[in-house]
Amino acid sequence: MGTNLGDKNGNLERARNELAKDCKVVSISAIYETPSWGYESNETFYNQALDCTFDDSPNDFINKCLNVEKRLGRYRGEGGYSDRTMDIDILAIENVVMDSEELIIPHPRLHLRKFALIPFQELWPNWIHPVSNLSMDVMLERCDDEVVPNRII
Repeated sequence: MGTNLGDKNGNLERARNELAKDCKVVSISAIYETPSWGYESNETFYNQALDCTFDDSPNDFINKCLNVEKRLGRYRGEGGYSDRTMDIDILAIENVVMDSEELIIPHPRLHLRKFALIPFQELWPNWIHPVSNLSMDVMLERCDDEVVPNRII
């Protein structure tokens, strides 16, 4: 999850509480702060990973995540990345590989973003990417993202 508008800590807490209505939140990572990724913004992001279990299909669960984003004020405009109150992605589901119009698992840009890799590794340090067969340590080592997230909480 990530947020760079408004009460960022509050946004993450509200998102966790909303998601907990549709899944079991098993554990949460620390919160990390980074500049925007993929576009310019004056607002830094707070990012956090959650370990969740759910009974729905992955497509149904991502739709619930998108509804949480919307309830928290997310506006999805045209033209790519922008500031937002909440962004929720499914980074991985154990060893599931999925490529549909609605969802790609593992997340196709996971290996490019330290703001996602570091909190992910905090929760799943021994996870092996089911497509690349790379460990978390190797993905972090090979990641070209020069911004190291700042652990704030």
